Amino acid sequence: MLANGVLGEGSSTVHHGYLANIAGLLLLERTTPALRSCESRFTIRGTGLRSTSFGNAAGGRWEGTYRYFIIEDANGDSQIVSLAVLGQMLVRNDPVFGNTNGRTMLVVAVDDFDTRHNSLQLDLDRFVEVEDGVVTVWHDGTLTCGKKGAARRSEVLEFVRRKAPHLMDDDRVQLGSIPADRPARWEDADRLIVNTVEYALVRDAFRAFVAGRTRQ
Repeated sequence: MLANGVLGEGSSTVHHGYLANIAGLLLLERTTPALRSCESRFTIRGTGLRSTSFGNAAGGRWEGTYRYFIIEDANGDSQIVSLAVLGQMLVRNDPVFGNTNGRTMLVVAVDDFDTRHNSLQLDLDRFVEVEDGVVTVWHDGTLTCGKKGAARRSEVLEFVRRKAPHLMDDDRVQLGSIPADRPARWEDADRLIVNTVEYALVRDAFRAFVAGRTRQ
């Protein structure tokens, strides 16, 4: 996986086991999970793999094999949310990218058929806890609003607390867990997948609010 760009060169070898487990879940599971968000805000009605790339606010592009999920909301409207585990470039004093640590990222992209972009790039070396054979993924609310730059984390977390309170635990966004001591299956990762999808959508709702396109 390291040679194929899935794991970052800068990721500690101590982390390779759980990183490969998360990547394997997205790349190797073949069936479509029957998943529904809390309060039935959306359902996942299809999934598959696709090789593509998505841009981010910094002008970079994340290219690789993504597991896509077709999301249908309560109004019957659909969009695609794609997840991939990809290695970040490891560079020092690059004239374009500066310094990057080459860690392994969970990239979550949203495609609503009009626009497509990264909603979340989560550092899987940082925002993961491993304890008693369980891998738990979380996030601190860091978010960039395009040309407006970084948003205040306190404002992002408060927005998530209002829109999806079940994701919040104190000042952390808790995304879910998978087993650390065996290959994960969809039934192990249902909350992780659903919560990650929902978090990406809430992050985009925050961006729309900051841009003045929606009311809070």
